[in-house]
Amino acid sequence: MKYSISIPGKPHLYNQTPTPGWEVVGEIKREGEATPGALLRNLNTGLYAQANAGAIRSLDKNEVERTLKTLEK
Repeated sequence: MKYSISIPGKPHLYNQTPTPGWEVVGEIKREGEATPGALLRNLNTGLYAQANAGAIRSLDKNEVERTLKTLEK
């Protein structure tokens, strides 16, 4: 699955309550979905997740990192 990532984006629109143990990286949208969400990274494991209104869904770490690298160019 491909992701579209915006940094900083507007992650506060999707994740208004801080999630303990996670840092906000930016905004992410999954391919084929209409609603973006906040892109979070777990401080202990480095895994990524998408947060929407308190719901947290896991993301493919390799695909997120690949997408983030394209933003660095």
